Amino acid sequence: MNINYQFDSTSSVSGYTPLTITFQPIFVPLTGSQFLSKVIYHFPDKVVTKVNTFVSSNYSGDDCRSDFVYTVPNSNSPLTISISAYVGPDHYDPYIYSFTVTNVLPKFTKNPIANAEPYAFEEVHLVKMKAWGPDNSQIIALETKNPNYLLLNYNG
Repeated sequence: MNINYQFDSTSSVSGYTPLTITFQPIFVPLTGSQFLSKVIYHFPDKVVTKVNTFVSSNYSGDDCRSDFVYTVPNSNSPLTISISAYVGPDHYDPYIYSFTVTNVLPKFTKNPIANAEPYAFEEVHLVKMKAWGPDNSQIIALETKNPNYLLLNYNG
């Protein structure tokens, strides 16, 4: 799931895993001759700094004016993202944007009764299961449909 963040007063967002957020700095409020000089993204797992390259058009992904896509780490608890947007030419105090992100985990497989609920796999089939040894080690092989994967679970 993808969410577009437009630098507004949003205090929280949520979405189904894997959740990506597209930051659109074009929506940072600017007036007159102001320009976006630097954006610092404080994510739960890293800090990303983007600066204005002062290229008038076709600026690269390293420029603070370009959209930035971030994939939120899987977590059962809400995560906080903070953004500092520095506006030039004479504003030394940044605009601070802060919000919480909550990953909503989908069901493992499709529910035939409530098919509107989000799911990771449409169908899951047991291919092989084997248990052995004194500590009852197990291996389970599952095959999925939509998307197609072969899942192996080893417990030993």
